[in-house]
Amino acid sequence: MRASSAIALALSVNLLTPPAHAAKPEPLRPFPQHTKYAAGSILPSHVTQAQLDAATLAFYQKWKAKYLAPSHTAGNFFVLVDEDGTEKGPKKIAVSEGQGYGMLIAVLMAGAEPEARENFDGLWRYARAHPSKINPRLMAWKQVAGERTLRDDEDSATDGDLDIAQALLLADAQWGNAGPIHYRDEARALIAAIMKDEINAKTWTPKLGDWADAENAMFFTTRTSDFMPGHFRSFRQVTNDTDWSRVIESGYQLLDGLQSRFAAKTGLLPDFAIGVDRDPRPPKGKHLEGKHDGHFSYNACRVPLRVGLDFLLHGEPRAKAVLMPMNVWLKTATGGKPERIVAGYDLAGKILDRDDRSMAFTACFGVGAMCDAAHQEWLNALWDYIVASDNADDRYYARTLKMLCLIAMSGNWWSTAE
Repeated sequence: MRASSAIALALSVNLLTPPAHAAKPEPLRPFPQHTKYAAGSILPSHVTQAQLDAATLAFYQKWKAKYLAPSHTAGNFFVLVDEDGTEKGPKKIAVSEGQGYGMLIAVLMAGAEPEARENFDGLWRYARAHPSKINPRLMAWKQVAGERTLRDDEDSATDGDLDIAQALLLADAQWGNAGPIHYRDEARALIAAIMKDEINAKTWTPKLGDWADAENAMFFTTRTSDFMPGHFRSFRQVTNDTDWSRVIESGYQLLDGLQSRFAAKTGLLPDFAIGVDRDPRPPKGKHLEGKHDGHFSYNACRVPLRVGLDFLLHGEPRAKAVLMPMNVWLKTATGGKPERIVAGYDLAGKILDRDDRSMAFTACFGVGAMCDAAHQEWLNALWDYIVASDNADDRYYARTLKMLCLIAMSGNWWSTAE
């Protein structure tokens, strides 16, 4: 081989092969973190910390194998939402909600496997590859087979964007801002877009998406589960935008008013609240998604997780005030048996469908039970049931919420907010 050819070959090899010293940076906050939660909070007490971690890791491995899917674009990933193709119509493969969940899981479980950052970055790239047609900084809420976004579904859903932004902030704390993706910079840009098009500046409550503008009948509607006060604290800290304090205050006022007026005995909250500008109340019948829009159903079931994290990580007393009546009522209604929890109640506590069970409800109630030592026995029972249960009817939504709740219940959720 001529010298010039040898040099050219060496150069090509060097360009394709990372140098030996370019090892992937280790996560700064690897799983398990064993976060010190707020005073007064509890963990399951009948098992060791090692057992809490092991159960969380074991389910993560199952969750990842089933739901982390490669995109048609090499290196991109999405969270598969219709795992067996049983939904009617075009095959829905991903939603922004699932993308946010997946990014949170990937960054919080970093350290449990070497591919965590690769997975996280691939999830983020997929989100950026599917922008909302209204505000391209936000993610289009649904994608279908072949990665072709349905025309009617090209706008955003607020909950997905909120989780994606929070996950980017966690990634900045986990891996730094100097890599190929500048996580903190991307988070700031996304948070600004959320404030502009997904927060209602007249009520300081989350909108349903960027499509719910002042000309839309849904402008003064919000999902109770889109109130994520822990996320908002992180957004305020990284942007110095005090309007996020308004969002926190308005959210707690809204939940308190809904509970006191419509669910004084149960503490349950409706999937949606309408009239948030003047007279916040649950809708009667179908408002956006179905006949249970005014009940504690498949959206509101996430409230104990969202609000519970604000107590666990930040010691917010208003979070505990939201959770306590819910816990007391639920323990009584089920006789302290988690297997009796059903998938939905009206705000007075009436069961919507006695045969409908979902881990989405049970797992989130598990996080809500961590707010006070009075619930220790109940929390222990919930942990055992959540870990052992594998209902064949549970799909992407229930299993993914279970994954998030196991991270929190095992003491391994953390925040960037002070």
